[in-house]
Amino acid sequence: MTTSIARSGRYPMRWRKAHLKLMTKMKTRWTMEVSEMPRQLPLPFMNQVQPRFANFVRGPNQLAVDALRQWASTSSEWTYLYGGHGTGVTHLLLAATALAAELSGKTMYLSLREDGLTPESLAGLEQFGHIALDDIDVVAGHSDWELALFSLCNGVKDNEHAILFGAHSAPERTDWRLPDLRSRLQSAARYRLKALADEERLIALQRHLAERGLSLSDEAGRYLLRRGPRDMRHLLSVIERLDHASLVQKRPLTVPFIRDVMGWSVTAQNKENQGSLPHGADEE
Repeated sequence: MTTSIARSGRYPMRWRKAHLKLMTKMKTRWTMEVSEMPRQLPLPFMNQVQPRFANFVRGPNQLAVDALRQWASTSSEWTYLYGGHGTGVTHLLLAATALAAELSGKTMYLSLREDGLTPESLAGLEQFGHIALDDIDVVAGHSDWELALFSLCNGVKDNEHAILFGAHSAPERTDWRLPDLRSRLQSAARYRLKALADEERLIALQRHLAERGLSLSDEAGRYLLRRGPRDMRHLLSVIERLDHASLVQKRPLTVPFIRDVMGWSVTAQNKENQGSLPHGADEE
């Protein structure tokens, strides 16, 4: 999920419009075809889980979590967090922004993947005490964006504010064309998020569902990990679908229920994993 969050004060109309646009999208996320309309529909937002440090499974990433907690409590820290898809970069940026908002008030989170943004959208962000810019690598190689980002970096430095960058790769492995910008990004304290092991991913799933009021057995969780997407971001989108179906049908998250909702056949699963029970065959 990409979004922009601003806390405290009055903000330019372009930020408020971007936030309103996102909320409108989220309110329609449960839209269904009339032919598929069930007797009971869950209310939007009722099971939304807010990214926080408390609901992030750290695994091998304790050092990065500690660094972002520190960033939220300091006034002029520069930090660069990166990792592969689904490792939790966005989760931690949102968690750090939320903590900074509690501690100091004036914060901003902005994903550069947000629809409708232009380089001018970065103008004035240096007024925030804590700024988290997510997905910055998507604008690498675009001279107008790089100049705007470099200008923002200068403003943040002049104001002695804190900035947190989120990306999928390290600065030297990203196609930045502006040497001064690359140098600024490389000067930040850097932390790379590592993927969770399967047992840690299982804990993350169970914790995520618990916050939604659902339970997931180890058996059902391991089945979901075997058959579902490998990265956590797409796996959590599967959870959204299962959560919705469970609430509508009033059924627990068992292996047969997950298989039915997702359309995963027993035959295909058994053929795919023939002779490898620990990683394949259904254990019902």
